[in-house]
Formats: sequence, structure tokens, C-alpha cells
Amino acid sequence: QALTSSPDSTSSETSTECLMHLLQQCDPKTATSIKDTVERHKKELVEIEDELQSRVASVATHRAKIERLQSELALLGAQDLGLRHALASDLSPTSKGENGTVEGVKRSKSELVLRRTPREEVLEPLSADEREEFRNKRMSLSLSM
Repeated sequence: QALTSSPDSTSSETSTECLMHLLQQCDPKTATSIKDTVERHKKELVEIEDELQSRVASVATHRAKIERLQSELALLGAQDLGLRHALASDLSPTSKGENGTVEGVKRSKSELVLRRTPREEVLEPLSADEREEFRNKRMSLSLSM
């Protein structure tokens, strides 16, 4: 092996290469064992980095999901509050409770029943002769069928 370092290597890599070269000359078995250990650790480091990247991506996905759920929850809370205010304002003009609402409906219904339509006010009741004539016409129509 040559002792020349590559242009990309740092000074610590160069000194490590020199030490490994010397160790290779003195004790080749130990040098090979150290190289194998370093290579194994490099592979483990790559695996750990990949797992870390995967976990970071998973956390980012979960964070986005949580933020979306929080915004949906805030929207639902606002809608709920709006509905509560709307219900409260609908119930407040009447008396308290359901009895007040029922009484209001009954009162409105009775007012509708008691009112006369303008057509009924314009029509005058039939005289006795007009009623008799109406009955006769109705009778003749029913006999002709």
C-alpha cells in the first residue's frame, strides 16, 4: 500500500491511514480486524441514519396530521359556539323553557284559527232563496251523473 493520501482526505484521515499502514506491517491480523470493525461500524451508521430519516419523516407526517385535526377541531368548536348562540337567541324572546315555546306555538295557532281572510269578510251570507236555488242546482247535478 502506498503512503500517499488522496486529495479528498483530511489530515486526520491521512494520519489514520499512516497508522493503519504501520500496523499492517507490524501485526497484519490486528490491522485486518480493525478494518473490519471500522467497515461494520460504517454500515451500522448508514443504517441508523436511514432509520433516523424515516422517523423524522414519520414525525413530520404525524405533526401535519395533528395540525390538520387541531384546525378541524377549532372549526367544529366555532360552529358549536355559533349554534349555541343561535339557539340561545331563538329561545330568549319566548318565555323560559319548552313550555314557553309550546305556549307561543299554541298562541300563534289560535291566532291563525281566529283570523278571517279578506275573502270571507267580503262575501255576504246567502239569503234563504239563494240557498234553496243552490240546493236545487246541486241536486240536479247529482241526478244527471
